[in-house]
Amino acid sequence: MKKLVLFFTLLLFPILYVSSQTNSTCTWSGGGADTNWTTAGNWSNCSSSYPSGTAAIAKITANNATQTITLNADITLNQFEIMGSATGGTITIQESGSSSLTFNGTYSKLLKITRGGMTLVFNCNVNATKGQVSRQMQVGKDTYGSANTLTFGENYTFTLTDDVEFTFTDDASTDNANPTHTLNINGTVVSGSVDGSVAKRRITFGSEHEVVIGQNADFSSWQGDITITGDNTNSRTSPYGVTVNGPLNTRGLDMSGVSSLIINTTGSVLASGSGSSSGQEVRTTGTGKVVVKTSNSSSGSFMAKSASHTVNISFQRSLDQTNGNSATEWTLIGVPVAGETLADLESEGKLAINGSKVGLGYFDNATGQWTTYTSGASVTLTQMKGYHATPANSGTSITLEGTMLQSGWNTYSVDIESGDNGNWALIGNPFPTYLRMTDDASGGGGTDDFLSDNLTGNAVDNSSFAAVYAWDGEQYVPYTQSTNSKNYIAPGEGFFIYLKDGSSSRNVRFRESYQVVAQGANFNSSLARGAEVNERTILELGIKSIVGNQSDKTKIFFSEDATVGLDPGQDLGKFPFGSGTYVSTKLVNGDHKEINYMWQDLPINEINNTIVPLNISSKHDELILSVNESNLSELINLFIEDKQNNTIKKFDQSIKLEYDPNQDQSDRYSLHFTDQLIPELPTDDNLRIYKGSDSDVMVMGSVGKNYSAKVYDYSGRLIKEVNFNHKTKINDLDSKMKILRIESEEGLTIKKFKLN
Repeated sequence: MKKLVLFFTLLLFPILYVSSQTNSTCTWSGGGADTNWTTAGNWSNCSSSYPSGTAAIAKITANNATQTITLNADITLNQFEIMGSATGGTITIQESGSSSLTFNGTYSKLLKITRGGMTLVFNCNVNATKGQVSRQMQVGKDTYGSANTLTFGENYTFTLTDDVEFTFTDDASTDNANPTHTLNINGTVVSGSVDGSVAKRRITFGSEHEVVIGQNADFSSWQGDITITGDNTNSRTSPYGVTVNGPLNTRGLDMSGVSSLIINTTGSVLASGSGSSSGQEVRTTGTGKVVVKTSNSSSGSFMAKSASHTVNISFQRSLDQTNGNSATEWTLIGVPVAGETLADLESEGKLAINGSKVGLGYFDNATGQWTTYTSGASVTLTQMKGYHATPANSGTSITLEGTMLQSGWNTYSVDIESGDNGNWALIGNPFPTYLRMTDDASGGGGTDDFLSDNLTGNAVDNSSFAAVYAWDGEQYVPYTQSTNSKNYIAPGEGFFIYLKDGSSSRNVRFRESYQVVAQGANFNSSLARGAEVNERTILELGIKSIVGNQSDKTKIFFSEDATVGLDPGQDLGKFPFGSGTYVSTKLVNGDHKEINYMWQDLPINEINNTIVPLNISSKHDELILSVNESNLSELINLFIEDKQNNTIKKFDQSIKLEYDPNQDQSDRYSLHFTDQLIPELPTDDNLRIYKGSDSDVMVMGSVGKNYSAKVYDYSGRLIKEVNFNHKTKINDLDSKMKILRIESEEGLTIKKFKLN
């Protein structure tokens, strides 16, 4: 009876066949019921098994079709080979369940692609972990008829405890007409461990390569070195080399050939150069360069703090051609290389030419004027000095080439000249990296950011001008320790600072400790990566001349930590250069009357009783004043007072100002912030009379002064009397004509008014 039960059990439930692995050579046929690596039916010459083991070799005879092989188990190989005579096709090794492919055999060549036009994608974790030996991955050869592409996919990890060289050509081949094979690294690259210690190995990109580091690649755990080689027979004109679109960290960077390291605007390279052996430092011994690219809003960056060898830099600085009004534009630049000359830049043909002048120059604080170089002049550009550059119609960038600044402590001496502009200095970032600008930058403070270091070092004024003043393509914008919209200075940026008084000159500091990479925003981008907008009440006023289209802006902030006097770093003096039509403010408490402020921060708890003096100047007689930005509460009303015309108007729309450029009108206008309803009423001197509701009048005099006010009806009968200090409200008035008599130590004022 037991035998009968067993017989029926075998009929109903056949024994399931489970594939086993073999430590030998197998060839993929893809003939199984699925695409799994461990399905024996997918392999031939494999004794009903699949390849896995330190001696196992997996061969794939590819056609020009697209194939996916599912890596459904952890697999170990000695070698992986893509073979066949056909051209084209894509093979994807796709992980399932976090499975990985490990090369742990004795062969030095881990991967061989022995046919052309092939695309191989590793969408799985790959490990080269034999243990500190030299290995190769062959992407292609010159003799192939078409180019191959090898891709390490995003979200997967390539772990190395071995040296790995990617090869792209036969050693003996020098035929430049043959295809260039491509390697894409889009995932994570890490240094593995051997016997409990991190194996700091080397990745080499062999001759005649095209390598692309993806924007989302992750080298943060790579502690080894990168070598870029290439012989001088490769004279192809295309930009073959290593292109970096994301963050690349490495210890050593050794560039010994003609190939360049190209860092795009989204890319960055941080090379520590902290190793003590050959190949573990940072150097360029061939003709290849580190190429750093920029755009109008972002920049690539290259940092090699411990570099002691020559590093050749090619910095491609983007320039503004026109502004928003289609007028010719300029760009303020810094020089992140040593040895660049005016002759080199002129030879590019990218700078504007106007007669004998070329579109490059500097700011002369002795005269307060821009100086433009004469074409053909013998000029070597100075690092840390700022320049202005104007492109020709055909050019949107210039290339600055030379060697990288390697000193950790650098100073640039600027003389303080006499006159209104003698303290202003145009300087520039001398490194091909971002610099921490403020203490809000990550790691900033002390001697690790530009403003903190130069404020405490007495180079930058720490009173009304404690800021970096930068051109954003349309206007000059200040950046302070409290701005927090941009906290970094991009490579190749020029900017102004106001030198502190008290000395005939100041030494502006640039330390290596300011350097960071991958901050991704220039001064003329809208907002920096990771920036925060401070939660403050803000009013931005704009002014524009009807003729000439000259414009300017000023900002008023209200915050909890501000005062009506000078708040260094929050109240910022006006940058004096611009369109010729200006708007600014004076400090509310009357201090520093000689300084016009482009930003003023005021106490939020006094917003209902704040009068801000405006300073407007122009060479034109018709101006438009408008509110560009405001987050004032709906309970706060804004009025503008014109002392010359003796009027107060509600400022809820653009106002046309009839301005006399031949008269000093610096004290003509004031802004009033109040929660009262104040229509137009004439005023005299420092005494202001406002109509509130239909039954009250508010009288405002000078702060700290005593007044006596009496209200009479039109027959002369006294109906109200009040004594007050500074201001008062007279209530319960009817709509008939009234006479207001106000006495003070300043004299007698009589006004006639009617509420309706």
